[in-house]
Amino acid sequence: GIKDAAEELHLTPSAVSRHIRALERNLGQDLFERGFRQITPTIRGSYYARSLSEAFEAIWRATDDVSFVDGPWHGRTQRVRVLCVPTVLNLWLADRLPNFRRLHPSVDLEISTSGKRANFDLAIVDEFVYKAGPALTL
Repeated sequence: GIKDAAEELHLTPSAVSRHIRALERNLGQDLFERGFRQITPTIRGSYYARSLSEAFEAIWRATDDVSFVDGPWHGRTQRVRVLCVPTVLNLWLADRLPNFRRLHPSVDLEISTSGKRANFDLAIVDEFVYKAGPALTL
């Protein structure tokens, strides 16, 4: 729940709740159904989380595929520029960065929450969920 997410992200539960509400306002969608002391992801919330996870898994796989052990990349740092909304950075990406950096020390992630999309290798923005595909036509 919120408490577990807050502990994992080193935030207060109220900060996590505020970030979730801000994301929901930006998306114009409820991502969670709220009950007494519990929240459950909505269908769209589950879809959004799964889509974001798949996007970041694609980054991890692409990084693995572009091996820095042999060839022209050997000994070089590769920069990957990521643009994402602050809520995604705070609630999802920040927690995964230490493991990514441990697994891929030759990759320099440059993360920004503002900027022109043309300047980035991967953009995770509010519109992502609307462009993600037909599953949102439920």
